[in-house]
Amino acid sequence: MNLNSTSFISSIIVGFIVWIMYRNYRASPHEKYATFWPRFWAPSIDQVILWVPTMLVPYALYHFLNIEGTTLRILYGFIYCIHYLYTMYFHGVYGATIGKMVTKIRVVDAITEQPITIRQAVIRESIPFLITIIIIIYEPISGDSILNGGSNRLTVLHTIYGLWFLAEIVTMLTNTKRRALHDFLAGTVVIRNNIQHATIPV
Repeated sequence: MNLNSTSFISSIIVGFIVWIMYRNYRASPHEKYATFWPRFWAPSIDQVILWVPTMLVPYALYHFLNIEGTTLRILYGFIYCIHYLYTMYFHGVYGATIGKMVTKIRVVDAITEQPITIRQAVIRESIPFLITIIIIIYEPISGDSILNGGSNRLTVLHTIYGLWFLAEIVTMLTNTKRRALHDFLAGTVVIRNNIQHATIPV
């Protein structure tokens, strides 16, 4: 098992560039729901934050505790789920992951535009989270792996995951408030929190 330091360094560089791009940026009122690009770049920050638990921990388990094979795959799968738990927690408590905070957007209730609940945060991530859990459980039990070609069942699971992601993008790009499928499911919308309102001269 190799530690992909190149990917981490690349993530840091991209994350730093994103921080520079957004640190002094002020959106105009008509950009309130124009959140595609901030949402696109936010994961680059989150990836840096999550690198330690999702990369270093499996690396340590493999090299220092000699955990490998099926056990390592199961542990790595559940460690990967930290991404979803992190997202649920930060959305439910703060309305934004650290990446979204940097790109100055937040998740709010679609009707009231007030902070969302933990329940809404969980619903937002529920579909990909459940698919991931099913794959994590199915692969070691069946001895199947997408790396070895994968069976029809495993291919279907990965295809469903890919189609869900595609549906998210399509729905987000085809409505004025840029609500993705998970936003409709949870009753949420993503808005900019750095709107620059015009000042009225006195």
